[in-house]
Amino acid sequence: MFNLKTLTIAATLAGVLATPAMAGNRDVQKHGKFFQNVQAEHVAPLFNRTAYVSHIDYVGVGKKKKGGEVTIVWFKDGISYLCMGFPSLGTPYGYGAHPFKGTVVHNKKMAVEYPLVEYINPDSSIGHNLFRYDGVTGETSTYWYQKNRWWEADSGHLQSELPAVTWDLCPDFPSAKSLGARVNTKQTAPLYNDLIAQDPGKRVLKPQYEAKEETAVWFDYEGNVQTRKSKN
Repeated sequence: MFNLKTLTIAATLAGVLATPAMAGNRDVQKHGKFFQNVQAEHVAPLFNRTAYVSHIDYVGVGKKKKGGEVTIVWFKDGISYLCMGFPSLGTPYGYGAHPFKGTVVHNKKMAVEYPLVEYINPDSSIGHNLFRYDGVTGETSTYWYQKNRWWEADSGHLQSELPAVTWDLCPDFPSAKSLGARVNTKQTAPLYNDLIAQDPGKRVLKPQYEAKEETAVWFDYEGNVQTRKSKN
């Protein structure tokens, strides 16, 4: 969600995600009809001391049905520790650590408030991502906003251990001991589908943090809260 070590990696990913022709099986949702299903106050307790293991499955090696190059994020005490790269696109893996939190965005034009994940970029700018979580399977997806749409950026799952491949891809990633994390020694593959074939990981299943009702709060012209049918 996530926080990129260098603007080079960010620019590479932004360029990939900005191309509708490369959508493939990518999910695309209209802004104003699609919202994060995790409330802002639940972002930190859901993520804390978990690993978000994900991939982009519609570019690069993903086209060969192998699953994209894996991205790994460890969350602890409001900091996300990221290992990310796109060797198939000429961008090597890099490591970065940056703050994150759940936040509520107020869209005055649409008269609605809704939760997002907020993070600080390497250049100190503020960014937001929309996160969808399945409390039964631990599966996850992250979405980025562009052109009045939420575009799926990556998909994967939350697990309670860091994959062993983390340090092969990002040698400067902090030690598991320093992060208070356990290591899944079976997960050594650099491609997502191969990695979960080795071991699916101990999934983080916290259904209490998956909102079953719409997380957006709508207002009328006078600022009064309106009741709308759930869209989640």
